[in-house]
Amino acid sequence: MLCVLMLGCSGFKRQEIACSTRMVYVSVPVDITPPAELLQPPYTGPLPKFIAPTDPTAIEAYDASGARLLRQLLLQLRGRDDAWRALHKKGPIP
Repeated sequence: MLCVLMLGCSGFKRQEIACSTRMVYVSVPVDITPPAELLQPPYTGPLPKFIAPTDPTAIEAYDASGARLLRQLLLQLRGRDDAWRALHKKGPIP
């Protein structure tokens, strides 16, 4: 049996395989650079101050100017949130 195995292996011809190196360029996704206005702090001014609900000038626990400022801040933050979501909904650049 050993003799048969040796004879079978002695007839095996070695195959040579030629190979070459090729450069293959693949596009890599790159994160989107956000616009400068989205990288800035949303608001750097003074924030509205709470006042007592019993104060006769109180509107939503703020005076009129504080309530107006709060609404402006919330609208600005909502707009920035929408802008960030729209920017990232596009996904990375291929």
